[in-house]
Amino acid sequence: MIPDHLFTSASRLRIDVDETGDAIRLTLVGELDSDEAPKLSDAVTQAVRSHPGRPIGLDAGDLEFLDSGGLRALIESRQEAEAAGSRLTVVAVSTVVFQVLEITGLLSIFEVPRPGAGRQPA
Repeated sequence: MIPDHLFTSASRLRIDVDETGDAIRLTLVGELDSDEAPKLSDAVTQAVRSHPGRPIGLDAGDLEFLDSGGLRALIESRQEAEAAGSRLTVVAVSTVVFQVLEITGLLSIFEVPRPGAGRQPA
């Protein structure tokens, strides 16, 4: 079982985990940069160990900041999931995240929808 959320008081990134659907959904809230990147790596590692082969969807709709360290974490997390037999996609994005992924040419690699698409109602 993966903890429902991974967050510390000093953290700028919260990761909420939902294991109830067909895919494991990791909702990223806040900022994903090089300081916060290990949290994403840890969450993906826990997901692939707890549920081998199960798809992982990253909801980045509430991510307010993404830098090169965060991009690297996304790419490495995708590679880790694939190596474990899981598929990792980005299922929702904020406008900021969409723009960063578009500029870097990573939209198709992560199968990114338009901002606002793929969000689950609260």
